[in-house]
Amino acid sequence: MKSIGQSLLPQLLCLCDRKLSARVLGDKYKKTFKVDRQVEAMVEAGCRFAAGKDAVQDYRKASVWFRKAAKRGSLKGQTLLGTLIAVGYGAEKSAGLAAYWLRSAARAGYAPAEYALGQCYALGFGVPPDKAMARYWLYRAAFEGHKAALLALKKLQHKSTRLLRV
Repeated sequence: MKSIGQSLLPQLLCLCDRKLSARVLGDKYKKTFKVDRQVEAMVEAGCRFAAGKDAVQDYRKASVWFRKAAKRGSLKGQTLLGTLIAVGYGAEKSAGLAAYWLRSAARAGYAPAEYALGQCYALGFGVPPDKAMARYWLYRAAFEGHKAALLALKKLQHKSTRLLRV
């Protein structure tokens, strides 16, 4: 079974790389969220530290910047902070706190957070394991064009049909 880190860490790197993000999230994911420039700069600073661009890779500094942006309402900041907390990079690993930040962004309709929260429900990470809720959040993300969510939905569906055949 895949760990939460294996599920979410590629998303962290993807969201911090604009070109890769456009390719992985797909062409249909064009929903925009209004965020002021100062908050965008906080997220960008966090991404630079997380990815090691123009600075030494430092997840602790990245989590500080993502937390500042998350508290100011940045959905991307909330998602990235939740992801760092989930894998324990730069912040103490806390399943419940990771799920809190991911749920906050997912409820606002941010597809990467919906995908991550769906993975949390599928794996029982920070929330009780619930395949129906996992499908719900993965479906919402897939509907927005999130390609990884579509693949996760197919895998989840394949696992449940395999169990029904027994």
